[in-house]
Amino acid sequence: IKVKDYYRIYCAVLVKDVNGTHVNFALYRDDFGETWTVLGGGGVSPIPSGGDEPKADELPDGSVIISSRTTGGRIYNIFSYTDSKKAEGSWGTAKYSNASNNGTIAVSNSTNGEIMCVPVRRKADDKKMFLALQSVPLGSGRANVGIYYKELETLADFVSPEAIAADWDGRHQSSYVAGAYSTMTLQKDNNVGFLYEEDTYGTSGGGYTIVYKNYSIEYLTDGEYIYDATVMPEDVIKDAIDKKVEGLNGGSYVGCVSGAELDKYIDAYMTAPSYEAYEAINAAIANLPQVEVEPGKWYRLRNKERASATLYLKPEENRFSVAESNTDNADQLFTFLPTGNEKEYYLYNGNYQTMLGPLGANETQPIVTTKESEAGKWKISSTKEGLSSVICQNKTGSNTGLHLAGDNQRLVPWTNTESASLWYIEPVDEFPLTIDEFVAVNMPFAMTLPEGVNAYIAGEAVVVDGVAAVELVECGSVVPKNTPVVLSANGTYMIGIGGEVSAIDGVNNLRGVLKSESISGSNVYTLNNDKFVKRSANSGTIAANNDYYTSDCVATEIVLKGAVETSVKDVVTNAGPVKYYDLKGNLVEKPVRGIYVTSEGKKVLVY
Repeated sequence: IKVKDYYRIYCAVLVKDVNGTHVNFALYRDDFGETWTVLGGGGVSPIPSGGDEPKADELPDGSVIISSRTTGGRIYNIFSYTDSKKAEGSWGTAKYSNASNNGTIAVSNSTNGEIMCVPVRRKADDKKMFLALQSVPLGSGRANVGIYYKELETLADFVSPEAIAADWDGRHQSSYVAGAYSTMTLQKDNNVGFLYEEDTYGTSGGGYTIVYKNYSIEYLTDGEYIYDATVMPEDVIKDAIDKKVEGLNGGSYVGCVSGAELDKYIDAYMTAPSYEAYEAINAAIANLPQVEVEPGKWYRLRNKERASATLYLKPEENRFSVAESNTDNADQLFTFLPTGNEKEYYLYNGNYQTMLGPLGANETQPIVTTKESEAGKWKISSTKEGLSSVICQNKTGSNTGLHLAGDNQRLVPWTNTESASLWYIEPVDEFPLTIDEFVAVNMPFAMTLPEGVNAYIAGEAVVVDGVAAVELVECGSVVPKNTPVVLSANGTYMIGIGGEVSAIDGVNNLRGVLKSESISGSNVYTLNNDKFVKRSANSGTIAANNDYYTSDCVATEIVLKGAVETSVKDVVTNAGPVKYYDLKGNLVEKPVRGIYVTSEGKKVLVY
């Protein structure tokens, strides 16, 4: 990239932030060293945790790759320009390159090395492409310095940090003794000048010598490739330009975008390839609105890496953990509560009414708490493909990412770019509920009922002519949160989450639980099909998101039938004795077990 009189120069740096975390930045200058500017701004680190000493280079499409030292390999991220002349654009999500993805493996060591891209031609078929080179000590330990290489045959090979981090094609070993740091450059003779530290004389730590080697691309790759200065960026970009919009399919996960409007920008590049046309694609992608976290909405969080992406965040008494999908209750539903700082949240579970605590030392599990003063504060960083890092803002250890450990149970701190630190945050706007005439429900959020579903609270029990009855009060189409109700319908319905609600008038003798709880008492009735049944024992467990009825009466059952509709249209109310009518409007002298309407216009259950 050339701006006015000078080509742009990059410098990758290591910084220790105010929390003691090692973070990386890339600096650039367009004036031959007069001023330096942070690429992407100082508020966004391309390697926000887990990195160390970095290097940087330009990729064939003009984007910038940063490569950071880490134990076992490298961490990569890519800055995609939307306007290279103004140095505008954005960083992707950093990715590890190591043995787990056939990347740049540095066995049992963390040592800095160089990243570089060169134009080449593959000798087997004369295919023009670029070759990425990365030097590291191959190991074990700081020993056996060498250079990995990877074909950048098409844009698919470097379209994202995840793509370039994986599947490196080969390596050349330069040294066979102890060695450490290395660097390289493309020389005027089109060979690679390679400089590295080596314990040539076996001093066992007494001092390194500096070794220089002049490598042709052909020698470095065992004859597979040769240097070719005629290779152009469009030689590798055009064949896979559709990769720019792959995954931008308009999903509902936090971070997702829809790339349906990008075809015209891709067509423009294919017609007249240029950096400007390519950056126009990047700009269009950057301007697509992303799905964002919305306070008040409810979500499920599914880990990207572990158990083939089948594990969802769930609460427990003393920690948050994970489990396979369960929609029988609301245990796996979470919401983000604002802390007061911009786009910063507490992670709150409604059933357990607890928040996740801050991250601490590595391998330690965060606490759960009901107090905001003890809770973790989190920001969400999402890719346009719908993968999110959950990043702790008030950590006490060195790592910021909410990570699922390899035992598939513990949440621990780790780098927020590791695959097991990435989450699909799935909005939940409704939930399925099968109702076979009646079901008891209590939710930590308001419920909007579809047509055909009615909700009731249960009032005080009364006795008329020696027969006990329970007053029913219909709630309306929106049930407030934490309100135990009986829903009446037949079939499977989608119950909406949220809605405009007002308080329900009247006494409610239903008692609700959110998480599964053991309830004691001799006056507890639980719903069993079409009736409330008095428990035979004085204690027992009430299932999550359920409710029970309390009464001091001696009856063992309260039958629930016919609570949906009544044909009684005009019941005359008066101050005289209470009269009872069946659901056809007939006066009943002595009510027996069933549903009635009183002369006061109230529905009652007689049991």
